Amino acid sequence: MDTFKYLNSRLGKTCEHIKRAYLSNRHICFIVCSEPEFMNELLRSESFFPNIVKTNEESILLQTKNSQLLSNSEKWIKPHLLVYNINNTDNGIPSSELIQYVNKITSLSNCNRRLSNTDERQIDLLKQSLILVRVDSKPKIPTYIEPYTETISVPYMDELEFKEFVSLYLAQTENVDTYVDERGYNLVAGDNYLTKLYHNMRGLNATQIKAVLRKNQILLDKIYYDEGDDRYRENLEVLLQNIKSEFEKLVNASRALSVEDRSDKKPAGLGNIINWISNIKEQVSSPENFRRYLLESPKGMIVAGVPGSGKSMMAKYIAHEMGLTLLRFDIGNVGGGLVGESEKNMDDALNLIDTLTPCVLWVDEIEKAISINDNSHETTMTTFGKFLTWIQERATCFIFATSNDISKMPSELFRSGRFDGKYFTFMPTAGECAEIFDSTIQHQVEKCHKDGGKKLFDMTEINGAYFRSLLNDFGVCLLGFPNTIDLECRSVNKRNKFFIGADIAQLIKVAKTLYLQQNIGEDENFVFKSKEFKECLITAISTIKTYGETDLGNIAKCYAQLAINNFSCASDSQILPFDGYDDFEYMICNENVKLYDLDRFKKGKEIEHFNGLKDNYDRCLYIIIRNTINAMASNIIQNIRKI
Repeated sequence: MDTFKYLNSRLGKTCEHIKRAYLSNRHICFIVCSEPEFMNELLRSESFFPNIVKTNEESILLQTKNSQLLSNSEKWIKPHLLVYNINNTDNGIPSSELIQYVNKITSLSNCNRRLSNTDERQIDLLKQSLILVRVDSKPKIPTYIEPYTETISVPYMDELEFKEFVSLYLAQTENVDTYVDERGYNLVAGDNYLTKLYHNMRGLNATQIKAVLRKNQILLDKIYYDEGDDRYRENLEVLLQNIKSEFEKLVNASRALSVEDRSDKKPAGLGNIINWISNIKEQVSSPENFRRYLLESPKGMIVAGVPGSGKSMMAKYIAHEMGLTLLRFDIGNVGGGLVGESEKNMDDALNLIDTLTPCVLWVDEIEKAISINDNSHETTMTTFGKFLTWIQERATCFIFATSNDISKMPSELFRSGRFDGKYFTFMPTAGECAEIFDSTIQHQVEKCHKDGGKKLFDMTEINGAYFRSLLNDFGVCLLGFPNTIDLECRSVNKRNKFFIGADIAQLIKVAKTLYLQQNIGEDENFVFKSKEFKECLITAISTIKTYGETDLGNIAKCYAQLAINNFSCASDSQILPFDGYDDFEYMICNENVKLYDLDRFKKGKEIEHFNGLKDNYDRCLYIIIRNTINAMASNIIQNIRKI
């Protein structure tokens, strides 16, 4: 193997890492690897120092944790390579033998007696020896031996090594001809074919790659297709679909990660996020085009706010827009019951994400996994620290994190360098509710038509404009306000119907159920007659409990947290500008100061903003949330002080 191939291969990278550790007097190397084949290749490599004597090869196949390999060192005449094999079923690393080794090389075990020439020779040979400890994941190393150790994770194949590995496999199993390219790699014809395989199998080790290829050979008879074949595209598409299914199974086996479907459905009411994504998507999907400007790719964004406002839909839309794989990271599944298991799972997940980059990493409801309080477990904080460090220093994927309650999040998550964009979603305006209604109805109409059925609704009748009229109706949704809305109204009435996206989807579902329960016959052109369905919608509105009815307190607290963390509005419009919120002045002044007062700094500003709200629905929403914030001021401030 020539120098270029060797240094770019995972064998070469691992061997060179071991050498650097050895020359730095770190003679205990933990090799993170789950492939026996690779470890055998590593041990048989001629790249180790020629003066080191290897132990017999059976040591890599057996558990040697308790074999006392150091006990025979008195008979050595040369330095040795000692190998320990630690499986998942083992309780830990061979600490006692490694501590014994450290004691010997530091002469601590002989500190009370004079050393003979033989003793000094033994210590010298031990100092020149190399200990490899194969582990499945990064171990928790005792502090005592840590200065003498190095942890080396075996890398995944890069693109060139992968292409040669697959080409040699095809040459062996399907007798496909190969050629040697200008860099010395043995390849089959069809670089596009190999590239597509690579991008669909990144993150798999050699054993897994071979297993996936073999399984598809059994299913499809053969897996190599020449680009000149008439059915090349069709056959390759079937192969890639099968590989994708197998790949998803392997990724899902990691517990914390799963591959999610992307969507071209544009979320309603999140225009500012969509514009931001449009501006940076090329920078994320093609970072190499911006390296000459010394401009790094954006690391990601966090979107916080009330639940059911389209945050999850936005993750799928972003992945579609960027043309990248969408990985969902459930940090809650990282935790483990055994000592060190949580850290191991986090390391494994982050290493896999690094390998699958470029991708969009969706971390949903991040506060549930990394919430902090007085009783936080040390393991939780350690795991969270790993995640933060990874975001800051290593992450090259685009992270899309969501949160429904940022009050549970540590402030360091919002520091510069962690996320490039911080956006909040709040209660949607009447116009945005209309967009969400339209989008939901349109999706159902298209799905029904695609399945060969009749159209569900006449969208000239059942549409966002009609729903908007219901939102502004003082007898349907606005039940706690007079027909003439007074800005000075200070009451809080929980009877009013204020919707989030999830409420609107539920409303349509309930209305359809009511319609079918009444056994109304189908129209000639539409499943749901417009007149009758409108009546069912009005009945459904009075039946369901919306988020604005039941969670006014949470809405107020959510707003306060977003205001003090300087989030940008995800929507094109904003019901309550942050200008009116001032927790500092409320805390230092007398009780007559309101927590939210848009007129505090400039008289008439509240009237100006209020008059700018076009819908009565939005005006009522403004008044009721403003009043709720002021009524809960003491409670909100008390919660902020705890953080």
